[in-house]
Parts: sequence; C-alpha cells; structure tokens
Amino acid sequence: MRREDEGFTIVELIVALAVLSVAMAGLGVFFVDGTTAVSQQRDERQASQVAATALEQIRALEAKALLVGRGKDNVAAQWKYGTDTSPFRERLKPYLKSMQMEWSADAATTAGDDAAIPTKSKTVTVGGITFEQTIFVGGCEVYYMTTDACVDPASVAKRPADTTTILQYFRVVVMETWPHKSCSDTGGRCAYIASTLVSRTAEPIFDVKRPSPVVRDLTLNPVPVFYNGVTMANPFQFKATGGTLPNTWTFTGLPPGITGSKDGLLSGKATKVGTYSGGTAVVTDASSRSDTLSGITYRVVDPPTLTFASAPRSHVNEAVTIQPTAAGGDTTGTPKYTFTATGLPTGMAIDGTTGAITGKAPATYTATVRVTDVNGAYAETTYTHTVYPDLQLVKPADQKVNAGTAVNATVSASGGYGTYTYGATNLPTGVTINTSTGKITGTALIPGRYLPTVSVTDGLGLTKSDRFELVISTTTALAFSSPTSEMTSSVNQSVSVPITTNATTLGNKGTTITVVGLPPGLKYNSGKDTITGTPTTAGTYLVTLTAVSVTPAQTAITTFVWTIA
Repeated sequence: MRREDEGFTIVELIVALAVLSVAMAGLGVFFVDGTTAVSQQRDERQASQVAATALEQIRALEAKALLVGRGKDNVAAQWKYGTDTSPFRERLKPYLKSMQMEWSADAATTAGDDAAIPTKSKTVTVGGITFEQTIFVGGCEVYYMTTDACVDPASVAKRPADTTTILQYFRVVVMETWPHKSCSDTGGRCAYIASTLVSRTAEPIFDVKRPSPVVRDLTLNPVPVFYNGVTMANPFQFKATGGTLPNTWTFTGLPPGITGSKDGLLSGKATKVGTYSGGTAVVTDASSRSDTLSGITYRVVDPPTLTFASAPRSHVNEAVTIQPTAAGGDTTGTPKYTFTATGLPTGMAIDGTTGAITGKAPATYTATVRVTDVNGAYAETTYTHTVYPDLQLVKPADQKVNAGTAVNATVSASGGYGTYTYGATNLPTGVTINTSTGKITGTALIPGRYLPTVSVTDGLGLTKSDRFELVISTTTALAFSSPTSEMTSSVNQSVSVPITTNATTLGNKGTTITVVGLPPGLKYNSGKDTITGTPTTAGTYLVTLTAVSVTPAQTAITTFVWTIA
C-alpha cells in the first residue's frame, strides 16, 4: 500500500458512516410512523367492536324503551354538543341532520344521565383502551315509494298523503372516541361512528287465516292523469288489503303506452290523448283468491304549453298588457292554470289566474313565465320585452305669413320605434303636410288665424300631438278683428264676447258669420254679432269662426282656444 492512499481510506470511511447514519435515522422514522399507524388501526378495530356491541344491545330493546328516562333538557344539551362543540361535529352532522330530536314526555326534563340509553357520555375500557361512548337517539322516516333514505320529517316540505307508504324508525348513533397522538387535528382524540335503525312499530302478529284480498277504493288513491308523450316520473301504485301474500296484479283497458306490473305498478309513456273507460284491475293472492275492480277510467291529455303571439315591445314607462296563451294540461281544476313569472322588473306584475302581465317597464328585460295545471305539470317560456325610448314630437314654431305667400314649416320627432308617420288637421286650405317627412308646405289663400294640430305616430302605434299658431295675414281682404287670441272664462259666469271683422271698412256686402265648437251654454247671436251665455261645463274647446261676404266673394277664418275653468 502506498502512503498517499491512506488518506483516501479514512475519508471513505467517514463518508460511509455518515450515509449509514442518515439511513438509520430514516429507518427510525419509518418504524416509528409504521408503529403509530398499526397502533391507530388496532385501536379503531377495537372501537368498532365496542360500538357494534352497543348497537346489538340497543337492537335487543323494544322501540318504546329507547327514549325511557331521557329528559328534554338533557337531550337538547347532548344534541348541542354533537352539532356545535364536539370536535367531531362535521362527522356527526350527516347523522343528526337526518334525525328529529326526541325525548320522553314522562321523564323529568333534567333526567337522562342514568337512562337505559344515557344522555351523558360514559367510559368503556376494553383491551387496555378507555373509550368515551356517546349515544344519540332520534326519529326519522322512510318514504319507500320515493326514497330509501331515512330523513327528519320536519325537514320534508310535503309528506306523502298516503300514510301507508311511510315507515317510521328510531335512528341510533354511537360515537366512540379515544386518545391517540395520530389525531392531532381533533385535540389528540380519534373517533369511530356507527348507526342503526330501529322500527318504531310493534312486531306484527301474523294471522294464518287472512281474509281475501280487496282492491282499495280509488277515491282514496285516485288514478293519475297521464300526459301524452311524457314518461311517468313516479309509477302509480294500486293497493289492496288482505290476501295471502304475495298479491299479484293484472290489468285491462290501460291507455296505449302504459303498462301494469304484477306488483300493481302502472308505468310507461302514454301515446294517445283520450278517455279510456271500462278498465279493470284484478288482484290475486297466493291462495288463488282474487278481487276485481271494474269500470276504471283513465285520462290522457297533452302536456301544458305556453306561447306568446309575438315578442313584446313598448315605450319606456308605457302601460302595457302582455298576454301569454296556455293550452293542454289537465284543465279540470278551478282555475284551470296557475301562472308565475321570474325576472319581471319593478313596475311589472303577472296575474296568477289569467297570466296577463301588466305594468310599465322602465327598460328592456328578459323574464320566464311558467304555467302549471291542477296536477303540477307545467310548461315554461322565456321572452324578451324590448323597451324603446319615449316618442317625442317637436312642433313648428308659430309663424305669420301674408295671404298668397308660401308656407314652409316642419314637424320633427325622436325616440319611439321604427319609422314615423306625420299628420296635421286644421291647416289652411292649400297647405298640406308630407306624412313621411313632416314638411308643411303650400300657399294659403284664406286669411285668418289657424291652430293646426300636428301629430307623429311611430311603428308601435304610439301617437304624440301638439298645436302651433299659423296666421295668414291681409290688409286688403276680409279678416276678423276680434277675437284673435285664446280666451278664458269660468263655469256659471255669464259672458258676452263681440265678434268683429273689417267688412265695413273694406265695404264688403252680405257678410255672414258662423261659429262652431262653442262651450256648452254659449251661443252666437247673429243680430248683435256677439257670443253670449253662461258656460256650464269646464273644459278646453277649440272654437272656429268663419266669415263669408257676398260682394266681393271673400272668406276669413279665425280659430282660438276657449278654456272654461
């Protein structure tokens, strides 16, 4: 061996020892963890045996003995521990949520610690391990026609109307806890939970001489209405009393698509609308005794439908009525249908009987409407109600032109929906409005004061209107001197308004005046050229005066608004 090799041998030895130390440390952790896991599994098996023993002892008791001695206050305190303060409350929750808290009405409210099934936790030592045992007792029900789960009856919105389909139980939950360092997240204690159901009803006494089977009256269990093309969600159960079990059923006269099983269940999907009369249901027991129910009537109807004639449209805050149309379903109820809606905005509401949706919509929205028949079958439709801005009209400015001069004015609009259609009334002869553009053009030949009413209508039929003043002036032709502006009077106060023209000044002959649109109670006195009388009815009246002279042949018009307050 060379001298320079001696150093390498020592280094290698040191490295080897270091590696061996690390490996031994890892093995130590492995063996410690493995020992802990084995210990925890052994303890859990022991806990399961303790719990199973407790459940076996409880199942040996009569149902009525389970609550004996358990007082209300102590039961409530135990329940609060299980739901609120126990470190294992999350694991207990599925059990306790399915149970209804119960106690003995005959026990003192603070009793229970020494009951056959105590409300107080007790210790059980087995195999050198001390377990803390807590036992909860509560009620639950199984609705075997719809579910296999045992549930708290207080949590069910609607229990079956047929009580024969309800199975009543006590649920017993046993929790075993014990100390172990592997369960550090629950305060150093581990838990094992088990449960069982105990029937609340007494064991039946069987009668070997059972009566013959009898089909139950269908007035107590009416045959459902079938919906065409819809698979039955819940089979219908025919029922019988008596008979040596098992009872076997046969049927005739069922609607097409519906079948009956030997267990008395009707199921399937009806395929033809109609009323099917004369059906029979025969039940036969194991002793070949039978009973027949004849004259059964089945009904098949179309499922409900709901439609809208068109997508609703309106203007903002415009009062509207939206009427959906319902059809199909079972319409034997009163009312035939029930309507509901979701998504309606503030200001809109639905009538539950007619389905009419009314109100004023502030903006476009989407809603869903449901129609439900007497059996709970329903149809839904979603619609969008489009809401457009309010229609606005801009009338022409008041203007004055000389007779024989062209009139040029424009009506404009904004908002609303679609194209606009313009209109005007009381325009001078020779002046017209373009219904598409709103332009008012033409040459007025008859002098006077006019108050044309202009209007605009949008694509939804909403119309807005207003008046403006148009004066056709002249100094050389017949014209009114008075009145030439709006007037105001009061109800039951007499008035006398002179009517004058320039006929005398111009030398026109044979001038006559006619008046239309006077408020009730007033009349025109042609001899005195005066409007007289006592107005009787409040309101706003558009009055038109027309003067016609014979020589020369001329006409004058004046229009004004007379307000009676």
